[in-house]
Amino acid sequence: MLRHLINCCITGIIINAVQQLQALLDDIRRETEVLRSQLNSERATKQGLEGLLQDNHTKGWQTQMTIQEKETEIQLLKDRLALNESKMYVLWWTVLQTVYLRLLPYLHASKQASS
Repeated sequence: MLRHLINCCITGIIINAVQQLQALLDDIRRETEVLRSQLNSERATKQGLEGLLQDNHTKGWQTQMTIQEKETEIQLLKDRLALNESKMYVLWWTVLQTVYLRLLPYLHASKQASS
């Protein structure tokens, strides 16, 4: 009878231990599923942020290229303007010299007529 009582106690302890281990295992499984879900969510968030970062980098690069193109275009226009102003100055100077040289004989004739 003592043996039977000891066997019943041991069996009860083992059953209780198995139930506790089963409950602990169930808790660990639930926690694992929650962590797995969080990990997947974090991965998706990371991928989204990486995509945004790439888009911003691409847009920044495109903006920088556009700025450089515009600056180059502005510099080319400034250079053309300076060249055209220089040509205009030379043309005006040529016109003034031509007019002066054509008027010079009339000016000399006018001086001689008045003397």
